[in-house]
Amino acid sequence: MKDVSTGTQHASDRGTYAIELRNATKRFLTPTGQAYTAIRDINLSVAPGEFVA
Repeated sequence: MKDVSTGTQHASDRGTYAIELRNATKRFLTPTGQAYTAIRDINLSVAPGEFVA
């Protein structure tokens, strides 16, 4: 689990995720053909049994 206030990850939780994204970025093209970055450099960790909506 990552502590939001300090940005540190707890060593006991590393590698215990059902889903884990690191440094993910998603870009789309606008109707004019320009790139639009919707999200940049996000991290997401979901432990077994957790739900994300």
